[in-house]
Amino acid sequence: MITLRFVQHAGLFHRPGLFNRLCEFAQYGFPYTHVEGKDVSGCYIGARLFGGVQRRDHGYDTGTVLLEQQINVRTTDEQSEAFYAFLLEQVGKPYDPIQIVYFINGRNWQDPDAWTCSELIAAGIVAAGIVPQKMADIYGAITVQGLMLMISPLAEVD
Repeated sequence: MITLRFVQHAGLFHRPGLFNRLCEFAQYGFPYTHVEGKDVSGCYIGARLFGGVQRRDHGYDTGTVLLEQQINVRTTDEQSEAFYAFLLEQVGKPYDPIQIVYFINGRNWQDPDAWTCSELIAAGIVAAGIVPQKMADIYGAITVQGLMLMISPLAEVD
């Protein structure tokens, strides 16, 4: 099993900021604007605008989270190991801010040189064989909402 953390972070004045509002609009009202993997030690691995792909300690964003949902995704032990290994191999790679523009008309979201949060997690899911490559190829861009739809048949929600 892998655990994914879907989050909406606060902007100024502990309210959703402009970025959050634009993401919600682009995702037809879907409120979550960030996703990352949670490893067995409780650390989060994900891509953020500042810092790129990093492994961050639990609580790194305390006080900035407006919404949060953790979703367990059914996998084999081998798939889970491969997923987390993929994420760790990406640590140090930059965030891809230009991709935000391409959510409108798409690009190759599987380009491994830089990642958005949803691209990184989706690429790890595909690399681990949790979702077949053919299914991933139908997506021109991967938003946080698109990622949740991709994994929904395998999700265990409390």
